[in-house]
Amino acid sequence: MKISEKIKKLRLDNKLTQKQFANKTGLSLSTIQKYEYGDFKPNDNILFRISKIFDIDISYFLENKKNQDFKKIEELHDKLFEVS
Repeated sequence: MKISEKIKKLRLDNKLTQKQFANKTGLSLSTIQKYEYGDFKPNDNILFRISKIFDIDISYFLENKKNQDFKKIEELHDKLFEVS
């Protein structure tokens, strides 16, 4: 699941409108909308803030990021050790 989907799910699970979510996080409504639509990606500080507000572990957001980093490492490994 993408970070944008996780943010939206978190908001909906807590029965918040985008405006309420924005107020709770201290972010603008347009920023929340851009995060949920995937137009912008929140930095780690924003993800940490959201995780603290909703008392969840930051790893909820970072799991995908770790998997993507691991895939990049695997691809690099495969390219480096390709037999020609």
